[in-house]
Amino acid sequence: MGSTAGLGETIREARRARGWGQLRLVGELRRQAARQGRALPSDASVKRRIASWENGHSVPDDFYGPLLREALDLSGVQEVPLLPVSRIGYPDTIREAITGVAALWRTDLENAEGLLSSAPSVPAWHEASLRWLVAPPPTARHVRREPTFGWA
Repeated sequence: MGSTAGLGETIREARRARGWGQLRLVGELRRQAARQGRALPSDASVKRRIASWENGHSVPDDFYGPLLREALDLSGVQEVPLLPVSRIGYPDTIREAITGVAALWRTDLENAEGLLSSAPSVPAWHEASLRWLVAPPPTARHVRREPTFGWA
């Protein structure tokens, strides 16, 4: 089940099979997170995420994916890809940023027909923008600086 819509149906069906509404799933996700010593944002925020997953607008990330697997007992379901395979972080150098963007661009162009015929996901843009605005700052780390070529 590779499609986002198919994944959303799987999540919705698993939730409904337990007789849970979305708010009950929020509570279960909150309990799973607490067991790991983690916290979730407001109930309304998590409920919006669940609706976005179930409607096929986005997929659970590597934070929410494992929580969902536990809460809905999906650990044995092979066809549920609840994650992005890797998380993209901020590059250390401009060169790494350009290389990363070029790789993403090539990946998009490999499936150009799908890219050209699909509509943008407004909830995904909102989520990315909101995360960028309110996410805690990254932990301090050593940043490699490239030569400035005389510009200070």
